[in-house]
Amino acid sequence: MKNVTDKEISAFHARFCPFADRVYRSAIIATGNLKSAKQLQVDVYLKAFVEYLLAGHVANFKNWLAAIASECFADHELQNREMPFEMNAVYQAYRMTLKKLIDCQKQK
Repeated sequence: MKNVTDKEISAFHARFCPFADRVYRSAIIATGNLKSAKQLQVDVYLKAFVEYLLAGHVANFKNWLAAIASECFADHELQNREMPFEMNAVYQAYRMTLKKLIDCQKQK
């Protein structure tokens, strides 16, 4: 797996931070629960970070992040309909995204 540099982490964090509150407020509306909203915000952050590393360059970060947040919110909604929210499901989804990143790096 590619070693992620502090510069890459800082660059992503700097771009995400202006939208963190908006993601959290949207997550509260979507979940109706503060604890679930915080977890959903973390899920969006982690998924966006991995996708950011895969993309290399994101021209319109706001729209790009909105698409990722929508996908995470939809996944959360599906999980709640099908079964009670399980941390294991989120972990498995995150592992699959990391695997995609690893596979991408192996091809380079």
